[in-house]
Amino acid sequence: MALFQLSFGDVALSLILMALAIALSRFHGLGIDKNLAIGTVRAFAQLTLIGFALKVLFQVNSPWLLLIVLIVMLSVASYESVRRQQVRLPRFFLITFGSLSLALVVSLGVVAELIVRPDPWYNLVVIIPLSGIVLGNGLNIVSLSANRFISEVQLRRDEVEVALSLAAPPRKALHPVFKSAVSGALIPSINALMTVGLVQLPGVMTGQILAGLPPVEAVKFQIVIMMMWVTTGVISGVMATLLLMARLVNRRWQVRWELLQGC
Repeated sequence: MALFQLSFGDVALSLILMALAIALSRFHGLGIDKNLAIGTVRAFAQLTLIGFALKVLFQVNSPWLLLIVLIVMLSVASYESVRRQQVRLPRFFLITFGSLSLALVVSLGVVAELIVRPDPWYNLVVIIPLSGIVLGNGLNIVSLSANRFISEVQLRRDEVEVALSLAAPPRKALHPVFKSAVSGALIPSINALMTVGLVQLPGVMTGQILAGLPPVEAVKFQIVIMMMWVTTGVISGVMATLLLMARLVNRRWQVRWELLQGC
């Protein structure tokens, strides 16, 4: 199969599409044209820089370098999750960092050790791209879960207080809120899992096909990545919300409503 290659001029032509999106935003007064413009500049700059950076990193291929890169990726993802919250909760950065780390270790452990089996095990060419794909989804799930959890707690305040006053354990009193928050945050991931291959062709699969990989081989990789992608989202969303729930309840089984005053 032919390998499709793009020049930076070809890539720049994609700005036509973004110009159309910005024009539609302005015409209908959506108020997102500034964010679209800034996001476009950031995307071009960040992706170009990471492309050159990965070229250098892949030549070094050190386990310590891999550890540093993963810590940086986890830290940036955790910071972005904190920044997206309606309420700045204490230690939410650590909650997000820990939840994403656990999810990444589990998913990478299974995929890298049992399926892909890179040689050496710390092969940056394999680990970094896989980590980037799943961390992006984990970040979104954690952010959505936390925001939904806080909103649901506020809406069901009386229900939660009554359950706690009747000596219900905090986890039981808050479980309906927990369930609603996590399941709601996972709706986009589940929808993607249900419609992949029918409604959409994922970016990884499309990229591999355009790069010349036979479609059946590209499908194999995409299935593995989808399993990893969804599982990372579930683990990170569940863990982050459980830790957040524990943070909101004190030793006397009372909800610390003062932490939610920014809602």
